[in-house]
Amino acid sequence: MNVLCIPAYSGGSIDGGLPMKQTHGKSLLRHTYEAACQARDFDQIIVATDSKDVLDVVQAWGVRGFFSKTRHRHGCHRVAEAVEEIANCAEVVVGLHVTEPGMPSKYLDKLAKSVWETGELSTLAGPLENSLAKKLQTYNPAEVKVVVSKSGRALYFSRQHLAGASKHLGVYGYTCEHLQRIASMPESPMAAIEQLEQVEWIDNGLSVSVIPVERSTVAVRTVEELSKWEPPIGFRHVGI
Repeated sequence: MNVLCIPAYSGGSIDGGLPMKQTHGKSLLRHTYEAACQARDFDQIIVATDSKDVLDVVQAWGVRGFFSKTRHRHGCHRVAEAVEEIANCAEVVVGLHVTEPGMPSKYLDKLAKSVWETGELSTLAGPLENSLAKKLQTYNPAEVKVVVSKSGRALYFSRQHLAGASKHLGVYGYTCEHLQRIASMPESPMAAIEQLEQVEWIDNGLSVSVIPVERSTVAVRTVEELSKWEPPIGFRHVGI
């Protein structure tokens, strides 16, 4: 069974309640959920949240919601808790950041297929844009960069400028064994400095496979970015 989980925080320093902010007539969370629904290779989609209000909204859509009883330092820990509680028979788990409302369905299916075939913890990366846009992305700490080895493994993730880096996309593919290992990892000072969960994995000796995609997504991490975001051309809305 393939499961996709969207961790949605109600507040705090990560997104400040952003998942329920509205654009184009729907919340950011709803847009991201609809993007996930367009993928073909998932048997179940779960929204994991620490908010009763968000849980009520999600369940009103008819979506499987999970109320997280534990405070987590990273979104992957919330995914791990949800999977352990309600989807522990999953063979492949994809964790999709709520900040990725325009994630193409083919990317999600590609990631799930890769984890299924290789059993590796995996993520996606695309090119930084050209010219001025590339320069702005390269030095923008909100844009996460990844340097990838010749073998396709992540050498390091950072919010800072990295020579030869690609743009990291906010989605991960796991097995349940990966999630169990991640959930029990000790905290990483490097991850705390970068404020990136994937740095903790590397710091604790876990290998991360990076799958290249031809075009990067547009992440929505702030209210200002949300006000400028436009659904991708050809985006199919899901009726519930």
